Amino acid sequence: MKGLGTMKSARHRICLSICVMITATVLPSTLLAQITFERAIEGDFDDYGFSVQQTLEGGYVLAGQTESFGGAWMDACLIKTDSVGETLWVRIYGDGGWDRAHSVQQTSDSSFIITGWKDIGGGWGLDIWLIKTDPSGDTLWTGISEVGNDDWGFSVQETEDNGYIIGGGGAGGMRLAKTDSVGTFDWIRVYGDVASEEGNCAQQTSDGGYVIVGWTESFGAGAEDVYLVRTDSVGDTVWTRTYGGTECERGYSVLQTSDGGYIVAGWTESFGTGSLDVWLIRTDSLGDTLWARTYGGTGLDYGRSLRATDDGGYIIAGYTWSFGAGRFDAYLVKTDSLGNTLWDRTYGSPWQDYAYSVQQTSDNGYIIAGSTVLGGGGDDFYLIKTDENGLVDRDMGVVSIDYPIPDTVFSDSTYPVVATVHNYRPTFVSFWVKATVGGYVDSVHEYGLRPDESLQVGFADWTVPSDDSTAYILSVCTYQADDVDSTNDCMQKTIFAYNPIGVEEGHDRPSVLDFRLVQNEPNPFHNLTVISYSLPAATEVTLEVYDITGRLVETLVNQSQQAGIHEVRWNSKDNPGGVYFYRLKACPERSAELGEGQSRRAGEFSDTKKMVVVE
Repeated sequence: MKGLGTMKSARHRICLSICVMITATVLPSTLLAQITFERAIEGDFDDYGFSVQQTLEGGYVLAGQTESFGGAWMDACLIKTDSVGETLWVRIYGDGGWDRAHSVQQTSDSSFIITGWKDIGGGWGLDIWLIKTDPSGDTLWTGISEVGNDDWGFSVQETEDNGYIIGGGGAGGMRLAKTDSVGTFDWIRVYGDVASEEGNCAQQTSDGGYVIVGWTESFGAGAEDVYLVRTDSVGDTVWTRTYGGTECERGYSVLQTSDGGYIVAGWTESFGTGSLDVWLIRTDSLGDTLWARTYGGTGLDYGRSLRATDDGGYIIAGYTWSFGAGRFDAYLVKTDSLGNTLWDRTYGSPWQDYAYSVQQTSDNGYIIAGSTVLGGGGDDFYLIKTDENGLVDRDMGVVSIDYPIPDTVFSDSTYPVVATVHNYRPTFVSFWVKATVGGYVDSVHEYGLRPDESLQVGFADWTVPSDDSTAYILSVCTYQADDVDSTNDCMQKTIFAYNPIGVEEGHDRPSVLDFRLVQNEPNPFHNLTVISYSLPAATEVTLEVYDITGRLVETLVNQSQQAGIHEVRWNSKDNPGGVYFYRLKACPERSAELGEGQSRRAGEFSDTKKMVVVE
């Protein structure tokens, strides 16, 4: 999947729906009307989805960590969607620290139980955090470990006594914690030695005990080894096992099998064909290895989530550097009961995408949660629904708005309007495309595209109205007969329009009577700004941009110029948001009155001003 880049939305807004499809072809009755979609829930900053579950009514609940939608640095977040991935509500939990929701489960009373950690401040560090909500995500009660060490929860499961078992990690070892039905901690057990251990997933076993998997530096043969601990009903150790070679291995998910054994998913550096491979280990009831399988290519491949499937096999979610279109892509592997690969799939943008959680859905498809980078900022929540074969069906869609570039334009100026569309169908498609922005509308009709073919569509040029500085929304949409994938039909781009002539009286306007450097407009700005200055006489001029460390970013002018008012447009391009400085230097032949902040040494005029780039 290509071309997911889009403009970042306003803070506190969920904006991007990439694609959804409802298919009703000739399939078995259990697979009719399978829904598939991909959605990036986009914010201004970093957001991560760590756990997903299908709800009783057929929608989905996503637990994670957000920097965009809360009021603090990082907040725990719960997002509820309908069956096609449309957001119904977002709930934030946290009060100013580094808080996370890492695992969510719908409970027997249709509510939700969440675990993660809470930054309680005051030098105490992190503590295991348990949150019980009603079906609308509103908090009913919270529980916190308050051990006084760094403790964090990675998985939660409702137990037979209506309490909860939490698997996690912390300073000095793997954690297993048990609470009652209202979140009071009955006990916390620590497994490990003087080095570092972490527990990533805990499950109640058929005899009322528990099993937890993670990794250890204290035991085993390698730098890190998969660590499996079996306990009784009060957390006392029954046995432990390590799995690994001479390098690093980690375990992230464990399930008890129908014969009383265990299946563990994670990754290995010691075995497999690549630098790092997805690893699946099958054991007997005592934790002794029956078989192990690796999955991946020659690069880096990680396994993070494991579920048993209705056909007796397994589904593994993670991320891969070996396959796909990006640096990392979300990765899904389906196996039979012996761990043999049936198929694998990758999902993502050309940048960086991760899958942290997977579950089989009621229609035999799969729901995946993770994070995606769309190219315009940080990580965004990522939700993928596939069919039974791991496929996401698509038809015609807009994949990018290519022009105007950059995102800042000037009033009374003319710009090309260009977008790229793609045919995701396995058949030839005829369609038409419409672009709208402000009062501008233009349509291009009856293009035909072969399967998996892209086309760059050009529209009539857009002349920006002569308004004062404002923002426009450019929308490009595809239209076709028998449109079954409506959510990727349109893409929008925010464009900032600037009128450089409409400077209010009282501003520091340039004058040809003296040397003067004017504050750039607009400021702050996104991508493009105008720097003005005046020269009372012909002179050699240098105009340079520096970052906040004093590093020269770009030289805008380095030549002899005539007397008069000059304007230079600077495109920040690939430079990150932040504070920059621009400096004008001139070598005048005659003196001029200098203002505050200006200087002259050996006949040289110099002035520096600050500007801010926003992403």
